[in-house]
Amino acid sequence: MPNMATLARFKTRRTRRSAPDPTPAALDAVKGLLASNDPAAELAPRTVPQIDLAAFARHLYKERRVRDQALGAALFHDPVWDVLLDLYAAAGEKVKVNVTSACAASGAPATSALRYIKMMTKEGLLVRDECRDDARRVYLRLSDKAALRMTELLSRLARDRLAIGPTGR
Repeated sequence: MPNMATLARFKTRRTRRSAPDPTPAALDAVKGLLASNDPAAELAPRTVPQIDLAAFARHLYKERRVRDQALGAALFHDPVWDVLLDLYAAAGEKVKVNVTSACAASGAPATSALRYIKMMTKEGLLVRDECRDDARRVYLRLSDKAALRMTELLSRLARDRLAIGPTGR
């Protein structure tokens, strides 16, 4: 069992490591914020930076590929999300995506990717557009419903990331 001298040294060390007392200026600033009952301040619109959601979708897609390379794609397989991200980004970039490219973007084997694309089309998330120049080629795009849902979701994800900030807090 530790003696009293050991406990006293331990307490002293813990006290030295604690956070410093806030400065009077910091306390005044916090008190000022708490005391502010200006109703106009609550109604004032908050400035939210405009975010290019197509670029954000592309960033999320690339982020997933980096993670796949680092930790293995088999651990984090989500082909439907990958296709949705790729098609959303492509729409913002004004790029047409054919079925073959969408299959590649999914990261799944072609037969599985085609099954997912068929399922998403049946659910009303994707629209198939025939190519005017080549009857063998079919382009995919998000339906209006899916584009709206993706916009809402990506806006929320981007807003949450901005709120957390680079420190992760």
